Amino acid sequence: LAERPCTGMRVLAADDTPVPRAVLEASLARIGIEVVSVENGAEAVDAFKSGRFDLVFMDCSMPVMDGYTAAREIRAIEAQQRETDDATPIVALTAHVIGQGATEWRNAGMSDCLTKPFTLTGLTEVVERWRKHSSEDAMVDTIETDEPRSTHPEGPAAAVLDQVILDQIARMDRDGNLIARLVSLYREQGSTLGAKLLAMLEQDDRSEIGRLAHGLKSMSLSIGAQTVSGLVSDLEAKANAGSEIDAARAGAEFTRAFEATLVALDEVVVARHANANAAARSA
Repeated sequence: LAERPCTGMRVLAADDTPVPRAVLEASLARIGIEVVSVENGAEAVDAFKSGRFDLVFMDCSMPVMDGYTAAREIRAIEAQQRETDDATPIVALTAHVIGQGATEWRNAGMSDCLTKPFTLTGLTEVVERWRKHSSEDAMVDTIETDEPRSTHPEGPAAAVLDQVILDQIARMDRDGNLIARLVSLYREQGSTLGAKLLAMLEQDDRSEIGRLAHGLKSMSLSIGAQTVSGLVSDLEAKANAGSEIDAARAGAEFTRAFEATLVALDEVVVARHANANAAARSA
């Protein structure tokens, strides 16, 4: 793995969901960027007012203030304080790949879009595209690191995970503990949102079903939980469209998939630790 860190950059990262936020923080740190992380659009606007940033990553669906509104607020601040040519690049982070959500970021004054789940290569390309080239000191020599050893689980549980995403997480892992932290966050946050989703399915609350399904989709995509992300993505689409939902079937399918995913992720953590110990013994 060859990477060219962008040292000297300061980036604002806004995402309300712990798992994708942790992935974003780890990814930016992996390429040498200082990160200021916030959990909603209002916090992003406040952080922007009090500090200067080279780049902003903005999740679009957040509570308190969504990313679109926050981007507009930031552009309004810049219009009062700076020249238009000096606008800070704002990159939308979205799991919406089709429909209005796939293009709404442009209307909010954002500069670019990075679709979840992103790769480390894709993130680096976005950073390079918007990094100011005025300072040669901001770049350091390309570094070489070994490709991570496989953390792929085996057996039926492996089918619930996206191995490409797992490999990407392994590339971002600087201290050997990232995947374990992400799995812990996913278990905690996914269980909480999942319980709420099951309750809303019973009540047929379409608005809450859509909101909770979107949150689960975002964190599931970020950790490679492909079966869960597919199920909740379908639920989100049906809820937003007002389509009929078989609540009992949907709830049972989600519960089975989520439990199988946790088992598979635990296998990944065990494999990661085993590989790290083997590498340490052979060093």
